Amino acid sequence: MFQVHYALKEVLRRPARSAFVASIVAIALAVLLVSGSIINAMLDARTRALAPLTRAKIDLVITSSGSTNYVNTNGDVLIDLGGRNLSPGQPFMEDTLGLNALKAMDSNSVRKLAGNSDVAELAPTLLLTVSRIEGKAPDKIVIPEKSVDPLTKQERADIDSKVSSNQQYIELEKELFQLRDLILQDKATPEEKKRYQSIGQQLTDIEFSYYPERFKKFEAEEVKPAAVRAKQSEFEVAGVDINNSGFGLLRASDVATGHYFSASDTSAVILREDFAKSKGLTVGSSFKFKGLDYSIVGLAKPAAGLSSAQVYMPLSQLQQVAKIKAVNMVVLRVEGAREVDKVKKLALRLLPGSNVLETDQASAQLTGSMGRAEELAKKYTSLIILIIALAATVMVGITVVAALSGRRRELGALRAVGWSRFRLAGQIALELMIQALVGIIFATSLAGAASLILRSLRIKADFAVSAFDKNLTGLGLNGSKAILYLIPHLDSLTVVREAMVVMVLAFFLGYIATLLYLRQPSINMLTHEGE
Repeated sequence: MFQVHYALKEVLRRPARSAFVASIVAIALAVLLVSGSIINAMLDARTRALAPLTRAKIDLVITSSGSTNYVNTNGDVLIDLGGRNLSPGQPFMEDTLGLNALKAMDSNSVRKLAGNSDVAELAPTLLLTVSRIEGKAPDKIVIPEKSVDPLTKQERADIDSKVSSNQQYIELEKELFQLRDLILQDKATPEEKKRYQSIGQQLTDIEFSYYPERFKKFEAEEVKPAAVRAKQSEFEVAGVDINNSGFGLLRASDVATGHYFSASDTSAVILREDFAKSKGLTVGSSFKFKGLDYSIVGLAKPAAGLSSAQVYMPLSQLQQVAKIKAVNMVVLRVEGAREVDKVKKLALRLLPGSNVLETDQASAQLTGSMGRAEELAKKYTSLIILIIALAATVMVGITVVAALSGRRRELGALRAVGWSRFRLAGQIALELMIQALVGIIFATSLAGAASLILRSLRIKADFAVSAFDKNLTGLGLNGSKAILYLIPHLDSLTVVREAMVVMVLAFFLGYIATLLYLRQPSINMLTHEGE
């Protein structure tokens, strides 16, 4: 108890030196804690990005890439009404289905894979891109005696040439792409969204102005126009295997309102909740698809990133509508971790040319700032910690040596009255530990405040999984980068661990430095010879 009291007294008797040592410890430890909180926040966000696959207990995702990539072309288009038997004011809707960038798989091979003893669960899926055109016929229609001839190839080429050389069209199109990027990144303001719609209308008007006169005027007083403006949009529809409601791209647990598919549902769909809200649809409403009416039996919240489809229906139902008997994606779970590689090789043999992604591989293929977080954590964190720790140790060591030199006579007197080198070393080490403890308290406060400030700044981190970009178009991570907010925070266990390390280092630094300094005879420390 005496040594603690004596150490506190000595620390308070030299406030400047004590404050200097405490500040070095505080700054070094605060930098380490803040750096660690940022890296941990990025790794935590990275875990959240990959959570859908791991939560769904999916071990392998198998796809077969096509030759073209899907391009979103939402906006206004001109529709030739020739050949469409429409009444005045009659709305029209047309859906065109495409396999996106995924090719169909051989059904027999998929069944063989499902029958393998090492495969615990397998969910075949058909993902299709739906290009929808919807509009309304004019309220007044008088069919002209002479119909309008469609555009010739030369006329179409002339229109494209004029449009591409129209400076106003070029500038508007450039602005449209910029606004589209903001909308896709969820950064657009309401005014920018309105501007996006306005530009689309202007581009349509400019293009239509180059159409031949026969499209604009007829010999009859009132005529049915050969082209009408219509709205074009795209969404994805997924056909899921309803025999296993607990596994796959859509599970029963994902349905937030309504219910999952039952065997009696012959014309049923489940919509993603945000998609239904944007369309003003609820459970029980009718959803039109390929000219047929489907009853909405549920609204779902699929795991973020696991599926980009907005519409789900039973696999057999979608295959019948699309006249496609195959599937283009398979997700599966194996019996054990040791069988993953074995099943992967089997899948590549049964489905040559397919892409097989292990869930664990997704982490290694994470790109963007999330991927850089892992690289930073693996390659640079230890180096940063080492540099800061060495710098702090050297500065504190120099301060300790200077302090010992300044207390030379005091230490010599204590040795003369019987204090051993080891007792004096323990005393100095105890003083240094008290100074380090003060620094730790300040470091924790500084790091906590810094973490709160960083959290309030709502720092964004982007991620994209390269394998998903190339092969797993339907998983919702395709092409566009997803954004997650970082949540820096201090981990109490990390703070305690770092504080203990600092205290131990302070003890040994003070103890060893004092022992080395006290090797000289005590008589020399009481005279100028010891200087």
